[in-house]
Amino acid sequence: MSSTSRPALWTATFTALVISNLGVFLVFYMLASTVSGWAMTSLHTGSSTAGFIGTIYFLGAVVARLTAGRVSALVGERAVVLGSLLVLLVGCLAHPFVDTVGPLLVLRFVHGFAYGTAATGVTGVALSRAPVQRTGEASGWISFGMALATGLGPFVGVRLEHAAGETAVFWACTGCAVVALGAAFVAARDLRPRVARRGPQVEMLPRAGVPISLVVASCALGFGTMLTFVNPFGAAVGLSSASGFYFLVYALVICLSRPIAGVIQDRTRDTLLVAPCLVVAALGMIATSTAHGPVRLLLGAALLGLGYGTIVPVDQTVAVHRVGLDRATSAVAGYFCIVDGATGVGPFVLGSLVGPLGYRGAIGTGALLTLLGLASVPLLDRRTRAAAQ
Repeated sequence: MSSTSRPALWTATFTALVISNLGVFLVFYMLASTVSGWAMTSLHTGSSTAGFIGTIYFLGAVVARLTAGRVSALVGERAVVLGSLLVLLVGCLAHPFVDTVGPLLVLRFVHGFAYGTAATGVTGVALSRAPVQRTGEASGWISFGMALATGLGPFVGVRLEHAAGETAVFWACTGCAVVALGAAFVAARDLRPRVARRGPQVEMLPRAGVPISLVVASCALGFGTMLTFVNPFGAAVGLSSASGFYFLVYALVICLSRPIAGVIQDRTRDTLLVAPCLVVAALGMIATSTAHGPVRLLLGAALLGLGYGTIVPVDQTVAVHRVGLDRATSAVAGYFCIVDGATGVGPFVLGSLVGPLGYRGAIGTGALLTLLGLASVPLLDRRTRAAAQ
């Protein structure tokens, strides 16, 4: 297919939504890496309470994922995207003024709900506006913000906190939220104010997207464990310095691989990359769990980025195609509800193995769970082809 016959992807609306998505995830990752520590030092909470402060944000995001598709159908894309981004901005501004645990828990739940709604709404709208021939490429680019923020957010947040204090982090997050909201206003004229007054009921978890979501969930269990335990693992094996760069390497590889993978997906078949990504992600976990030096540890980060970082947007595209572009927001919401749920459960389930097996054994178990996802790929491939026909 010649480049002249390919429909345009980088419209003003799509570009604005990519920028908005980057701002949303920078807010998420900067706060995720600093708020619990801030609560312990400034509000004098215990470690368990600080952990719950992080958990309740995630809970708010999962609730938002479950309801975003239905709310979008009810009130329209414009209200969902702009409204959630406005709440995200106000939440950033409110953090410095909270001085007790109770109000902070309420704020974190509401902020998590706003983040989950904004991330789902922006992604769903962007994919629904992309040409169907370039959905995979669009998914790679809209996920680019999440990938960049995975490495950049914690890196900037922690260093800004050390250099200038938590208030500086909150102001930086406020700036990112302003950029996200401003970019969304650029795209607002292309957002539907309301889909329909009365129409078919929107499923919270569209059934057509569940199988591919479960495949990614097998990998997300291990990835969530990596998010939680890479730094403690690095400290335990004498690789603290290298582990501090783990997710920067991860993010760099994703930034290079995701757009390319999207083009490959668009030009071949939806599920071609699923099995290779699962294998490479498992190899990344194995390399990490067996690392005794910085080279192998960072090689594990690169392989994890190439495998898991690629499979997330690839399978998001599969889910959207199975559910339908006209229901992209619902497809994205259901997909990430399952994937985020597995990411959150992973540290709890596999973390319980750290005592008997050590960090290496727990991470290695994550690799085995990832490889188990390969068993369902042939069936998934046949069902996807049948749906396409």
